Amino acid sequence: MKQVSSDFSSIPLHFSHIGLFAGGKVLFCAPERTPQLDALHEVCTANAAQGYPWTPHVSILQEEPESICAALPALLQSSSPFLGSLVRLHLCTFWPAQEIAAMELHGNQ
Repeated sequence: MKQVSSDFSSIPLHFSHIGLFAGGKVLFCAPERTPQLDALHEVCTANAAQGYPWTPHVSILQEEPESICAALPALLQSSSPFLGSLVRLHLCTFWPAQEIAAMELHGNQ
């Protein structure tokens, strides 16, 4: 993670997808693919821990599936694509959610 954060600079992104992770406990927004994001993805998946793939996203809600389902109609009515930037990587464990590390992207790539 230290090497990746020192190799890559911030990446402009267009967020246009809404999704759920398996189990239905995390509702998220995901970006369109770009060459820079694909390069970062390739580096991260090459070193994926225990075979779990990396999924670029912004978590919107982490709750029980019933709460996620109840929130969907309001989210779908009010959401629209938006522009953002990937400026930092987060390494987390889940259930319970706990951040292990966060690192700013400050490289040249």
